[in-house]
Amino acid sequence: MDIVTILTLVFVVLNVADVATTNKVLSDGGVELNPIARFFMDKLGMLTGLVLWKVFIGVRYRDWE
Repeated sequence: MDIVTILTLVFVVLNVADVATTNKVLSDGGVELNPIARFFMDKLGMLTGLVLWKVFIGVRYRDWE
């Protein structure tokens, strides 16, 4: 396995963990402070918005290379 594959897997795992913990905090009454992520969640629902926000970040990161 090359380094790019390993780093991609780490990126995916960390983002899944971030979605899970953010979802838990928000369901317990927390507030999303990132205005762009909050926009996605307001328009698409909490979980769908979080997941699509992460996909958006991943695609934008890939495009920068």
